[in-house]
Amino acid sequence: MRRLIAALMLAAVLGNATAVQAAEPKKWRPTLFGKLDAWQTAIAASHLLPGYFLQIAAHEGVGHALPIALAGGKVTRVTILPERHEDGTWSAGSTEFEGTFTPVETAFITLGPHLVDVFLFSLTETLFASGAIPHDSFIAPILLVTGEFWPWWDFTSAIVNPSPANDLSVFERELRVHPAITRTIGGLISAGGLVLMTMRAVKIVAPKGLPKPVTKPTVAVTLNGLGIGIIVRF
Repeated sequence: MRRLIAALMLAAVLGNATAVQAAEPKKWRPTLFGKLDAWQTAIAASHLLPGYFLQIAAHEGVGHALPIALAGGKVTRVTILPERHEDGTWSAGSTEFEGTFTPVETAFITLGPHLVDVFLFSLTETLFASGAIPHDSFIAPILLVTGEFWPWWDFTSAIVNPSPANDLSVFERELRVHPAITRTIGGLISAGGLVLMTMRAVKIVAPKGLPKPVTKPTVAVTLNGLGIGIIVRF
């Protein structure tokens, strides 16, 4: 007891005596498959097929059928199933209609699906960026697939498809726009979307693979005239 009192008095005279033990920070190593969130990845994968058909429905229904009706045409048939046409080509879905349209109306009808793509992608990105949809929520991987991946795929497939029957080709032909202009602009939009989508996917399905701020945990034991204190910093 006397030794403890003597030690406290000595500390009060000499000042503070501090012992600090620092832990070495762990270095982050990037991994591709080792740190995937299994639950979020499974949800995303399970919605690839339903998301595909939802995208085709949006493409044909909202992108084509709605503008046709607004332009005074008559929609006779809409399908979201793959089918082979008389000229031997295949399509993921199709919209058949009757009516006569101006070049501007035809351009709007053909460009409609890709305006829908941009809208869906932009809306989804806004929900994520604003924090309205947390990255660790169960709905995040669903929106990633249905609101970003498939709209991006639909938009990009039109950019790289040179077929004369392609929606974008019809748009260029009706409005006499040089393909180099539309394909370049579309390519830049597609590239930007790919970057945003990839960054979003990493935050959703591989959150443990993201680098974290480097910290230096310390444990300090301080002996002073007022007593003994323990300080822990993370």
